[in-house]
Amino acid sequence: MAKPIKSSAALIQRSFTPLLISAVLVVGLLLTGAMLYQAVVLSQAEAYRTLNIMENTQQLPGQFAMATGRASRISQNTYASISRGAAAIESTGLSQFLAHPQFKLPFLNLVWVMNRGLFLAVSTSHNQTHYELWVGVHGVMNQFQLVAAACAVAMVIIMVISLIVVRQLANRLSQPMLDLASAATTVTHTHSTKKLPVPAEPREMHDLAVQFNQLLAELGAELKRERQFVSDAAHELRTPIAAVRGNVNLIKRHGEEHPEVVPESLQFIDEESQRLEHLITNLLDLSRADQRQVQVEPVNLTQLSTDQIARYQPTITQPITLKAPQKAVTVTANADYLTQILLILLDNAHKYSPVDYPIVVQISPTDRSVILTVSDLGPGIPDDQKAAIFDRFYRIDSSHSSKIAGSGLGLAILSQLATLQHITVTVLDNEPNGATMQLTFPIDN
Repeated sequence: MAKPIKSSAALIQRSFTPLLISAVLVVGLLLTGAMLYQAVVLSQAEAYRTLNIMENTQQLPGQFAMATGRASRISQNTYASISRGAAAIESTGLSQFLAHPQFKLPFLNLVWVMNRGLFLAVSTSHNQTHYELWVGVHGVMNQFQLVAAACAVAMVIIMVISLIVVRQLANRLSQPMLDLASAATTVTHTHSTKKLPVPAEPREMHDLAVQFNQLLAELGAELKRERQFVSDAAHELRTPIAAVRGNVNLIKRHGEEHPEVVPESLQFIDEESQRLEHLITNLLDLSRADQRQVQVEPVNLTQLSTDQIARYQPTITQPITLKAPQKAVTVTANADYLTQILLILLDNAHKYSPVDYPIVVQISPTDRSVILTVSDLGPGIPDDQKAAIFDRFYRIDSSHSSKIAGSGLGLAILSQLATLQHITVTVLDNEPNGATMQLTFPIDN
């Protein structure tokens, strides 16, 4: 069984809860330890003062407390002795007290006396007289237990409040993400292009939502283009198919009675089938161009242009002129794709140029690039349509599109192939009229 995926709020709580508990425990232990240390230090200072009084008065704590009429803070649960040679005075019960096993602790003169508890053991010597004092710290420990209990309660309260705050903070941080995920799910199920909500904070979620919306906008635009492409393709395919079916029906109905219509209809069917084949080929080329991986290499642009012009010239009436430096110009490209691009440009110039008007191909190397232009003397391209001519099935003059052969896909294929080779395509005006298609090849340093 797959483990359930935890939400970000759960992950935040899981990460911060042990840290928070550890921090509260450490702070509590340090606080109570500091208070215990301070209490023991104060008791030790009091024990040394008592030891000093014993040295000055030569009396045990209980004796000088009775003599002065002031109760000593450490006279209870206290044992003392004053010894000089064989003579000694000691507190009542000291012998029984010393009979218990004792374990000296390595700090603050503390001694653990079996069955009696924790004591402070201090001593000093002066003029061959030895003074010893054992002070029970039971009162200190009782106070410490009260303080420790209070600290424990305070730590529990702080821990509960902190966990509630962490939970609320985690939910607050994860809520924009949950809202974004919910909106994305709605968009997925409804196939909508509606924008996702953009939270004001945190900054990361704000930027993520903005990027998602930009992606949705691009996908929506791409989907719209694809739908338009399918619609246009269906329309373009329907025309030759309808023409073929119409002529087939014409032959069926009148072929026997009017045999003279058969050759004309067959010729029309042949032309329309060629047009249909050309259209399907262009559609396949355009589809493949979106998915191709191109391999580039040094290509002799001068030689390639010369060869393709020589092959294409016999098929058209317009003369083609190549202007290029005497020294061969080399670019980094894919030779097959570059050949296809040049043929598309020549074919496009041929279609829109008057008969016998020249087409000029020019190669111009510069310091940073190599520029190839194909110029014609046709009607030209309006400025507001120069970017649109690379759209699929776009025609400059739709009212006369049927009079010009072609599928309207050539420049779309050219744009895809140029992009794959990092070639920049620019549409310029030719002088005195017509259009110039410019290819800019970057020079590798």
